[in-house]
Amino acid sequence: CGAYGAAGLYGPAEAELNLAVSLAVRDRLEQMGATVIMTRETDDRETPKIVLDERVRMAVDAKPDFFLSIHHNSTGLTRYVSADWTVSYYCEDDSETYAANLAATKGEEWGYYYVTRLGFCPAVLFEVGFIPNPEQYEACADWETICETASGLAEGLLRSVPW
Repeated sequence: CGAYGAAGLYGPAEAELNLAVSLAVRDRLEQMGATVIMTRETDDRETPKIVLDERVRMAVDAKPDFFLSIHHNSTGLTRYVSADWTVSYYCEDDSETYAANLAATKGEEWGYYYVTRLGFCPAVLFEVGFIPNPEQYEACADWETICETASGLAEGLLRSVPW
């Protein structure tokens, strides 16, 4: 289920928030004419999770123009509970502009993550919000904010398309 947010067991966990944003991004991109391939489209706990190797294999097989992995940030350290950042992580040089276009607020950072090292297309791991922070968690679980975030991510991807 990923990390629990400020609501603990009484609200959506990271995996549910990730899926909500991902589905909204998919819908917005499809409205813009894009073809979107998802690693999952439901939160069915009976279906085995797609592990990192399989996600990368899906990307290699599909040969996408862009790769986006959506997450919500967390920490076990209580001193960071008031943090309020979004981060767009990239590893390869050709992903830096894509990461910057997605990171409308706090910016992009270099990050050596499994899914950012694809090498054959711009790849970004995007942290939507910091869910131990009660204000951030409330915003991340709000449908209007999810839709605004999805639109922003779709627009950022569109700005990354070479014309």
